[in-house]
Amino acid sequence: MKRLLFLFFFLAFLLPLPLGAYEVDELHENAVLVPGFYDSDPEAIGPFPVLEWIDAYYASGDTGRWSTTGSVGGTTGSGSQLWLLQVGGSATTRTQVAADVVVVSFTGDANDGWMELFIDGERYARVNGYSNPGENWAIGVMGLSEGRHTILIKATGLNDGQCCGHVAIRGAASAGAPIPIPESVDPESGPTSGGTPITIEGIGFLPGATVLVGALPARDVVVEDFYTITAVTPPAIQA
Repeated sequence: MKRLLFLFFFLAFLLPLPLGAYEVDELHENAVLVPGFYDSDPEAIGPFPVLEWIDAYYASGDTGRWSTTGSVGGTTGSGSQLWLLQVGGSATTRTQVAADVVVVSFTGDANDGWMELFIDGERYARVNGYSNPGENWAIGVMGLSEGRHTILIKATGLNDGQCCGHVAIRGAASAGAPIPIPESVDPESGPTSGGTPITIEGIGFLPGATVLVGALPARDVVVEDFYTITAVTPPAIQA
């Protein structure tokens, strides 16, 4: 039986998805976890193209466009960070972003603990940022109304190792709609007669997405969530 290698066409690039380390207590239906970034002034964060970047940093008390309460620290320059320090109570920081899609980027390590993300007073996420070794991660929020939104981040508790409950923020961005990034397809091949159920893993998948096998549309496409699509392959065109 002839077999056909499944080829999928996406306007995307491959990206590692190191998101398994984080404990999620609450995540709004319009919020998703995505990979963070390593460089300053990113063009994209995970699948989200960046329209405007608001750098988070700390330099002798200067925190730029971020206002803070409680104990804070951080770094400036390349790879800058603003730290919320869990010392004597909760520390917070806030900024404003004008967009209907917002992404907030963090750096997790063994010093980090629980954080909460609020937008316009509504809680969108409660995540434990503890990670050893450290990883960059982000929260994307979609479906906001057009206009300016207030982002509030709060350090709320220790990690399981009881040290130290900090939150390390890289910055926030107004962003465009996510661009799908496929990571894998299972199985990778099937009969040319079609009819093979496939599962595509990746990130940035939204309802209404289509899947092409070569140049042919797959059928029974189901977007399971932001990270998974299932479909059934079509018959190949016979030469």
